Amino acid sequence: MEATKTENTTETTETTTTSPSSNDTSESTLQQYQEIMRQKILSQHTQVEDKSHIFWDTQPVPKLNDKFDENGPIDEIKTPADVRQEPYGMPKGFEWVSLDVNDPVQLTEIYTLLTENYVEDDDNMFRFDYSREFLQWALQPPGYLQEWHVGVRTSNNGKLVGFITAIPADISVQIKFNKW
Repeated sequence: MEATKTENTTETTETTTTSPSSNDTSESTLQQYQEIMRQKILSQHTQVEDKSHIFWDTQPVPKLNDKFDENGPIDEIKTPADVRQEPYGMPKGFEWVSLDVNDPVQLTEIYTLLTENYVEDDDNMFRFDYSREFLQWALQPPGYLQEWHVGVRTSNNGKLVGFITAIPADISVQIKFNKW
């Protein structure tokens, strides 16, 4: 019950609310969250100083003060059928391999490659040295795909000389949610 007083009269009104279903609540919460994030993004864009970015100003990417009417993928979203099925060729003497981090021998090869070759800073003072157990945990999040653990080996002795990996992720780009 709500009462409001105007000059010499008092009006009383009764407000009735119904409890929304959980789907309505979730939808409403999502919409509120999206609006908050949109406002946050807009406020961040208006706070950007007009300054030069030596590297980024030479790249084919939007500038910080650019305005957008819409956003989305640069290319059309591809299905697995749209993606090249055969791997690109390697230079003579190298070959692509899929690695299994559950195999202790292969996990040790990955660990050794990263520990001996991945340097964090320009002065070579801080060297990457995560444990094998940590690597195994980090490379196997829920929904991981083993075929995304890709290595490069030398053809003559099979030494692992390169490794790249990815993990599936749900991402939000300016309020649009995508599963990658």
